[in-house]
Amino acid sequence: MYRLDVLLSLKKLINMEEDFNKPYDNYFLYSNKRWIEENKVPDSLDYYSLGSYLDEITEKNLMVAIRKISPDPSKRDHYQDLLYKYFVSSDKVFKGEDKASLSTLKRWLLDIDKISDKKDFAKMVGKINRHGAIFLWTFDPFVDRQYSKNTLLKFGGYHMSLAPGKYVYKNRYKKELLGYKKYYNDLTKVIKYFNFLPFDEVLEFETKIAEAIINHYSDKERDIRISLDEFLSRYQGFDWITYFKALNVKNYSDNLFLEYPKIYQEIFKVMDEKDTMWLKKYLAWRFVNSVAKYASPKLNSIHHSFYWKVLKRQDIFKYIPGYNLLNIDKTFLGVLATREYEKYFINEEIKADFLNVIEYIRNSFIKQLDDLTWLNVSKDKIKHRLEKITFNISNQKYVKSYSKINFDENNYLKNIMTLRRINLDERFSNIGKTLKKDNWFSSSGFRTYASNSFLTSEQYYSAAYLQYPLYNLKMSFYEKVCAIGFIIAHEFAHNFDPNGILYDENNNKNLILSKDEYREYKKLIKSLKKQIDNYRIKDKTPFRGKIQICEVMSDLIAFKVILKALKEDGYTSKEDIENIIDRFAKTFACTQSVDSLLKNSNSCHPPQEVRVNLVLSNIDDFYDIFDVQPQDKMYVAPEDRCRIWPD
Repeated sequence: MYRLDVLLSLKKLINMEEDFNKPYDNYFLYSNKRWIEENKVPDSLDYYSLGSYLDEITEKNLMVAIRKISPDPSKRDHYQDLLYKYFVSSDKVFKGEDKASLSTLKRWLLDIDKISDKKDFAKMVGKINRHGAIFLWTFDPFVDRQYSKNTLLKFGGYHMSLAPGKYVYKNRYKKELLGYKKYYNDLTKVIKYFNFLPFDEVLEFETKIAEAIINHYSDKERDIRISLDEFLSRYQGFDWITYFKALNVKNYSDNLFLEYPKIYQEIFKVMDEKDTMWLKKYLAWRFVNSVAKYASPKLNSIHHSFYWKVLKRQDIFKYIPGYNLLNIDKTFLGVLATREYEKYFINEEIKADFLNVIEYIRNSFIKQLDDLTWLNVSKDKIKHRLEKITFNISNQKYVKSYSKINFDENNYLKNIMTLRRINLDERFSNIGKTLKKDNWFSSSGFRTYASNSFLTSEQYYSAAYLQYPLYNLKMSFYEKVCAIGFIIAHEFAHNFDPNGILYDENNNKNLILSKDEYREYKKLIKSLKKQIDNYRIKDKTPFRGKIQICEVMSDLIAFKVILKALKEDGYTSKEDIENIIDRFAKTFACTQSVDSLLKNSNSCHPPQEVRVNLVLSNIDDFYDIFDVQPQDKMYVAPEDRCRIWPD
């Protein structure tokens, strides 16, 4: 529990002048008062939500499952062997027992030091990029919307994008100069066997790069397709053919895309001012900056202190005993880890029961379509789209075989770089192909994540959701619908948001509504957009209805569908409805810092407070239950409430 002064400070942090005891002014705070008082935001995060709590529990359970893998190689299959060696190596580096990672770092730097000409330099840049380290650019698969209009699943070519991107460059050299200098000097002093550049030379070079980015970041010419001949003509002085070969890029002659063409021209002008011997030392710095954090606790501590404490990055990896999962969450290794988790925590009975809840939600949506007076000629098409949705619970299917891959349980850095190479090679292998449905999503199951794909008619629910308080096999069906049911209904509701209606019943990007229906649809959601625009936290936080309408609207539809379905099942008393409202709000439980609130003001996912209060402000039953009056802060006049879905 907080001391009184800390609690008062926290109350001020979140909504300061709002009263926790007035549901009609801020129901989010009213419902989640206990959560906010008892859950402090960790130093490493912007916020702490119910999802954060579930992620923590899932990670602990996942480590229990992985620790159960036998240390006897003869008793584990190949995939268990990969997991075992990866986590053993991560533990060893944390404990300072891994000397091989430092040796790997040294070996790469010695190879960089052997560079003698431009061809050697290009080859090493490609090799480093392939293993996940960063120079001044990266290449990734590019979704070519021009010749893949309908599926959007087709990777059309190789996309050259800025690295590390505008975040690192933006004002860093003016505002954080001292922090960057200390970081550079601390990191390079530890690695005594390489002769790094003086910091002032690095700063001068990177400042010129930053200026090129800032001057052209708003250029309209971007993401252009370019032929190989034109590419080589524009960006001379670098051996691109050798680079592509080292990067393992194939069939690139007609498949190149540039993110910021003019910026690269300026970057290569800056590079032309330096000779190869200087550039190889700068390359060594970029490499160390990318991978040293995995080589030893000391190097990780230096890296973490700068990126987290100075630059305020919240996603920076830091060694935590046994919990080095951030590195595998969206890799094939994360999929394998989730499979181990399923063996102990998600059985077929749980999956079948969860599917029953999903089907209840789906049937409620289909049944209530008849109540949408604005929907006429497109009703059957939308019904068909809802009926064809399939569900992937906990773990996506993974079709690739990694039988030839191995890890070293004594070398964490080598494993990290191998993992990065595997995933980049796999993405490159999809160039020119339309992805299979089984491979459309790349996240593992141990983060709270749910999604609805318009492209494949598939919904995904991660393992992290299948635990209390959102789900438990012993909960009543009503309790499940009032908890995990809101998550499920939200995903179904995305089929009705401004993005969802752009796809027809065959998953092609083609408006599913008729022109008349679409005209009425836009009128119905206009009031909700305006409400988002006008919402304020601390009277200073602007929100953007244009980009946040999809999430808020999906929340609103989800709540209305569940409320109506439960009413039809007999839950009609004042106590029943108040309980449904409260359970909805508690699924959004969150303690959030001011910085996080400001970040979310421009995110497609607005803060939890905004989502809860805006939904309830458009629910007629909320006004009846709590006697909400025009002078109350959550009041919205009946004629201004969003009626996209009937109450």
